[in-house]
Amino acid sequence: MRPTEMREVVAAGELKGYRFRTERWGLEVLHRITVTGPINLQRRIPLYEATLAANPSANYFCIVDNRAGFENAFSFEDIRYLAEVLKDGGISHLHGVTITDDQEYAKIVELANITVAISSLQGELRSTHDVAEAEAFIQDRLAVFTAGRTL
Repeated sequence: MRPTEMREVVAAGELKGYRFRTERWGLEVLHRITVTGPINLQRRIPLYEATLAANPSANYFCIVDNRAGFENAFSFEDIRYLAEVLKDGGISHLHGVTITDDQEYAKIVELANITVAISSLQGELRSTHDVAEAEAFIQDRLAVFTAGRTL
């Protein structure tokens, strides 16, 4: 199936600061998240709870679209806590990309990747301003896992 073809939607919703749609990709799912307001730890936790409820495996794939430029307020401790939320939800592999024009967001991604490494999660997080680059990154990771391999 081509990336532009419609995928089965297994969950969708709106929460304070977010709108999400979870699509089936074989045995995996992709969480497409659009930021709709300022975000912080208290707003991220319900998002993870909602998407984890629709996540059928130990792999978590997401594209976060924050092209609207809403503020992200996350400390290193917040990021560590969120890693624990994912692990407690059964996640062992995390692959995500945030679409943003905020050049400073790369610092949050750097902290998040360090947290992933020290928390015993596997995976990689990225940020980009390019939608096509975000899609290519996630589709590459999904292709690996849907073929039964791991990175």
